[in-house]
Amino acid sequence: MAHTAGGRLAPALAGFDAARRPRCRSLARASVASGRFGAHLGGGWRQTVRNGLMRLTPAAAVLRGAQAAMGWEPPGEAEPVGL
Repeated sequence: MAHTAGGRLAPALAGFDAARRPRCRSLARASVASGRFGAHLGGGWRQTVRNGLMRLTPAAAVLRGAQAAMGWEPPGEAEPVGL
């Protein structure tokens, strides 16, 4: 994003927010879901079984699941704001 001397900050921040908020929300939801997966197991043998099952998950399935975060590309450069 190019800096424009004398440009207005509010429209630039609104554009930045509109471009980034959907992805950030999606990543936050995925993080919460990931943290909750198996958190209720309480350790011990249940967690060992969960971890064993996770190790058996095919790499292709893990990569497909990560594609939303890892395959993201930033939007193109925006036009200067507030000219």
